[in-house]
Amino acid sequence: MKLRRTLLSLAAVATALATFSVAAPAQTAYKPEYKMSLVLGPPTPWGMAGKLWAD
Repeated sequence: MKLRRTLLSLAAVATALATFSVAAPAQTAYKPEYKMSLVLGPPTPWGMAGKLWAD
């Protein structure tokens, strides 16, 4: 039983390390051409709140 538990623990650690080591380089910076745009009309309350939040 102890061997099985140890092997399962090692497998879990190996899986976690493999997952996190692959995920780290996958995070890239946003491209400079990305920008935020509002689709709400400015005269509406939602539009005014969206503009305040975006600024």
